[in-house]
Amino acid sequence: MHKIEGMQYLPTQPKEIETMPIIIRPERGEFGPTYREHGAVEGRLRQLETLSGERDKLVIEDDLTGDKIACYFCDAEIERQARNAWKRRVSVSGEITVNRASGNPASVLVEDIRVLRERADLPQMEDLYGIDITHGVESSKYIEGIRCAWSHCYPRANE
Repeated sequence: MHKIEGMQYLPTQPKEIETMPIIIRPERGEFGPTYREHGAVEGRLRQLETLSGERDKLVIEDDLTGDKIACYFCDAEIERQARNAWKRRVSVSGEITVNRASGNPASVLVEDIRVLRERADLPQMEDLYGIDITHGVESSKYIEGIRCAWSHCYPRANE
């Protein structure tokens, strides 16, 4: 803690100004190392635990980072949903505690679990082949045509 003892103001004539002590907060400021927000986390349900005296928890492994996120049940229905989703890709939603320094979720108070499709079951790039939104025209020519038509309909004011 730092304390400012005094201050001087020097216009044309020096005059002492009384000050009150000021407390300077640590670098984190008035905010703690975490904050809470409502949202969802996706990953693979890896672990179920019964904790004595606390809420039961499950652990989600984030698909992108590999981080393990502790998720706590808010009611008995969540446990049933978790058992049905064991080892599958899931989205858990609820109140997320986020690490302020990294921006990554630290834990979740789970309100809902939704089972997601496996990555192999999601549409792949080759599944998109055959969609023809340009009616056979090469895409850059198609966009050029749209821009040209747009400029004829809405000419610039300074031209």
